Amino acid sequence: MEVFVRSEDLMKAYTSGEWDELSCRICGTLSESLTWAILHFMECKKHKNKVYECTNCKKTYTRKDHLLKHLKYKHKVKFGLSVRKRLECHYCNKIFKYKREIQAHIEETHMNVKYKCELCGIQFKMKSTLRRHIKHKHLEVLKDHINYHTGEKPYSCEYCSKSFASKSVLKTHVRQHILKAHIKRVHQSDSKPKIKVQCHVCGSEFTSKPSLVNHIKYIHGDGKPKCHICGKVVSNKETLKVHINYHTGEKPFPCEYCSKRFASKKVLKIHVRQHTGETPFKCNVCPKAFKQRSALTGHFKSNHVIQ
Repeated sequence: MEVFVRSEDLMKAYTSGEWDELSCRICGTLSESLTWAILHFMECKKHKNKVYECTNCKKTYTRKDHLLKHLKYKHKVKFGLSVRKRLECHYCNKIFKYKREIQAHIEETHMNVKYKCELCGIQFKMKSTLRRHIKHKHLEVLKDHINYHTGEKPYSCEYCSKSFASKSVLKTHVRQHILKAHIKRVHQSDSKPKIKVQCHVCGSEFTSKPSLVNHIKYIHGDGKPKCHICGKVVSNKETLKVHINYHTGEKPFPCEYCSKRFASKKVLKIHVRQHTGETPFKCNVCPKAFKQRSALTGHFKSNHVIQ
């Protein structure tokens, strides 16, 4: 499906002097609020089938930059973003090359601007942080909500032929398969007795030879990985990689919100919650929620355990 973008609409966004403008710089669409402007922009930039039309002569292009060049050289149209200016902060006289840089500088250093997410109410100091929040927290939820209106079911179950409109419903459905498989495997006895194989070292019994081999390898043999620096034995190769990172100082896991890097994914995940405000560990007694399980445990012991 083709989307027509008129130069007349596009120029309104490109000639605007407002930093917090609600016009999309891809198609010129005006949104009613910053939240919806960000959501629109994220979807708009993914849409490939756009036709850019010159309002003056009706000539069309498949790329926005071609239309802008046409307007500039054919119709002598001047627009603000084509000129690179040195931008000076009137608070501290610091010079910036790009408008987005001076905007972020003023908001973060000199002002107490609060950008509120209209979907959940969380406030942010910078517009870029609000944009990341919407992308990671609400964009998928909004798409799933729209699926209920359109009847589209893009999420398929790998265990059966059913499809669902949202990821959350699919996850709930998949858990039912896993639970049924667990009950059948563990709690329901088969008509034929299972042949058990026994470990010659400790006497543990297993229902298959591969399970026995893995048991001997990781429990009694040399199968558990060992750190060549300190000699510590860990459970698997991935854990060993993370362990060695702490010896070498290597930090291969960068934070997408700031410049910090971490030696393990687990520590990175905990750090990211400082940016997103996510509190997945909720107290089942009071409304409080925490970013780390240890904080929840400490809260529960201090406030809800009767001495």
